[in-house]
Amino acid sequence: MNQQTAVLYLCSAIPFSEDGDALNRQEQALSEFARQVGYQVTQVYRDVGSGYDENRTGLRALLADAEAGQFDTIIVRDYASLSRDYRLTRQIEQTLIECEIAVLTP
Repeated sequence: MNQQTAVLYLCSAIPFSEDGDALNRQEQALSEFARQVGYQVTQVYRDVGSGYDENRTGLRALLADAEAGQFDTIIVRDYASLSRDYRLTRQIEQTLIECEIAVLTP
């Protein structure tokens, strides 16, 4: 049986917190979640910045790759990691629906 694959999307408003690197901690937690639910992580997209910013490099690459059919599952910490702006969230959701991309959260 082939293992399912997924990509991770990591986003933090600040790169570091008092207990270490926020993005690395997210990656470790989401990678472990992926393993537990039977997914192999094939790529990680990262952004440091506001969830209201629609021009985040990692988010733009994630959406472009989704539209190109590069993957069919995204694992994120929570939906707010994709966007904190209602209009942008709706646009992202519509893109992912059209591309038949599943979004998983722990």
